Amino acid sequence: MGIQPSLWGRTFRTFFASPGLYLAVAIPLFILMAVLLNVVVAVFIAPHSSAEGHPAAIWKAMSGASKAGFMFSFIFSIWVPTFLAACGITFIAAGQYGNRVVTAGQTAAAIIRFVPAALIFSLVPGMLISMASTFLILPGFLVAAAFSLLIAAKTVEGKGPFASIGRSLSLASSGGAFLRALGLLLTCSVLVVAGEIAGYIIAPFLPMVPRPVTIMACLAIPWTQAIIILNINLTLLYFDATNKSVPAAVAAVAFSSSTPPPPKPQLPSPPQG
Repeated sequence: MGIQPSLWGRTFRTFFASPGLYLAVAIPLFILMAVLLNVVVAVFIAPHSSAEGHPAAIWKAMSGASKAGFMFSFIFSIWVPTFLAACGITFIAAGQYGNRVVTAGQTAAAIIRFVPAALIFSLVPGMLISMASTFLILPGFLVAAAFSLLIAAKTVEGKGPFASIGRSLSLASSGGAFLRALGLLLTCSVLVVAGEIAGYIIAPFLPMVPRPVTIMACLAIPWTQAIIILNINLTLLYFDATNKSVPAAVAAVAFSSSTPPPPKPQLPSPPQG
């Protein structure tokens, strides 16, 4: 089976088949990200906020250990919730692709099992993407596209973290998956930025809403929409790239705890000599 057309159409059909479950994954993990980032700021930035409040002055006032701790904590605070959300969304989408009923409990269990991998992915692909993004942003998109099928490879195939990294690089390098993933990443990033700009334009016309709530909504709504749409797209792209019409790996690995695959037929015994 070749790469299927209408990836976006299939993505929206997948989302609207179970929108509540997708939102139940994305929203709490956005809140977790916001909490972690506030903790990082409180621990590393707040003690130096007296340095005229200017970012450059605050950074200069921090010790080398504080700078390193801030950078690592910031990257983990961004990437761990992002990878966990991607895992949950991929798990749901893969189950729908395989015509299996996916419950909130199964999804939560899959996310919890994914935590060690999310920590490793934050250090390897996450760190590389963050570093590449500091160079005119575009290199970050190129690195992200190379690792774009990482979560699907880990969630669906059940490989280890480093084997999943290799699998993702292999899939992205063949069949046009890299360019399609790059296009998806750029499109979703534009949607996020446009959503945030629109939110800040609308905010002054909502004086009855407290400003912190408005700011949180301007960040949460675009991020939540983008993380769901992007990862459903990438899950379907993974199945296109692997040419799997029936995802046996989903039945055998991802859903093994609740819906075991059918038993293999027994082969006849060889005749005795």
